[in-house]
Amino acid sequence: MTDDKAAQKQKQSAAQKAKLIAAKNKKKSIDAQIEELRVVRRKILVLNGQLNRYREQMSRSLLQPDANFKGDRRDKFDAKINDTIATIGLIEAKHVYNCGLIEKKIMALQYESDGLMGIIGEINRVIGSLSSEISSLLRGN
Repeated sequence: MTDDKAAQKQKQSAAQKAKLIAAKNKKKSIDAQIEELRVVRRKILVLNGQLNRYREQMSRSLLQPDANFKGDRRDKFDAKINDTIATIGLIEAKHVYNCGLIEKKIMALQYESDGLMGIIGEINRVIGSLSSEISSLLRGN
């Protein structure tokens, strides 16, 4: 009878170990996604800083008054520069928005990863308990 119980507990332990492997693999995959998103977010922030500096430099240097550059040509030039500056500003705003979306995704994945960590801990606890029961049953035999 105790051999049957031990065999049953070993089956349960094997099933728990399979669940543990699946949970660990899923957590590993999620953690890799989190890291990839963090790398992308850093790259976007660096790019946004470069765009910001370029836009500011363009504003300072190209929109300076020049006594030799005036009239209709100057007005058209200023209009194109202002359009370019506005477009860069829109791109920066879209990058900030996308960084916010990435941050929300990172937070959701981190929450899922933390939940899996709890599940992994619980499975480990169950496996330990089953192992103790199996040992106890086999010693009693």
